[in-house]
Amino acid sequence: MEPVPGSTTTATSSSSLMEVLERNRTTIEGLEALHTEHQILLSELETPIEENESGEMKADDEDVLLREEKRAVLDQSMEKLNSGICESKLLMALASYLNQLEADRQKMKAQVKRLCAENGWLRSELGDCQQQLQATELHLCKLKEEKEHLEFRLSLEQGE
Repeated sequence: MEPVPGSTTTATSSSSLMEVLERNRTTIEGLEALHTEHQILLSELETPIEENESGEMKADDEDVLLREEKRAVLDQSMEKLNSGICESKLLMALASYLNQLEADRQKMKAQVKRLCAENGWLRSELGDCQQQLQATELHLCKLKEEKEHLEFRLSLEQGE
């Protein structure tokens, strides 16, 4: 059986699509793990700087600047991770939607085939019924003629 032109449901494309979706799932898991790690790092940066024995903060300007720089880098990275996670989930939803559309298309195609077959059967039945109707009408006409002929003969016999 030849593939239908324009059809995208071949075995190879289906298996490669499944591989892409599986890799996408793995990527989402990895991105979510990185997201969690970044959240932990950000929460660690939020903890106050330790005090020394005299109760004074140990942080100097360099430490504060370093913390702010780390926070900025982590924030940028978190934005990119969130974007990647959203895009990957969107791709998964799109693939699911397209699979559902393809399944619906296949169902409709099968239904069209069934309806075409049923339509052919109904046309055949209609043709048979029309032939029977013609035969019955012809027979009825013959019976009417015969009746009229018999009535005419009867009237002639009664007239004698």
